[in-house]
Amino acid sequence: MAWALTRLGSPARLLLSRAHDEAYHRHNDCISSTHLLLALMADDADPMVRALHTRGVEPQAIIVGADQLLGPRRAPRFIHVAYSPNAKSILFHAARRAEAGDGADTAPPHLWWALSRAPHSTAGGLLFELGQLDYLEGRTW
Repeated sequence: MAWALTRLGSPARLLLSRAHDEAYHRHNDCISSTHLLLALMADDADPMVRALHTRGVEPQAIIVGADQLLGPRRAPRFIHVAYSPNAKSILFHAARRAEAGDGADTAPPHLWWALSRAPHSTAGGLLFELGQLDYLEGRTW
């Protein structure tokens, strides 16, 4: 896990910070794949987010699904939060994908790729319910 975290580029570190923020505000004990999905969806400039928008998936649909899975946002509770096994796997596989490609730091497209290949994660289930998991897998290299 430490290796995967050292591979994060600046945009991916910002994304991971957003995922932590989601866990803190939802009083969750760990960062899950759904926290990573919420963080990915927060960047309206991201090409994958724009593609999902054109397919009718609004951030609010992801937020509603996250609220059902994780509980609503509220005043933050700042405690140490660990990574769920699925979140660890997504981060690790994204870092491996980045390294295998051009050796660049892990970036949001690598995280989208890894998330789209984690169908048994909570985020994968949410994307499946929205009819977007296969689309994402086909759109990521």
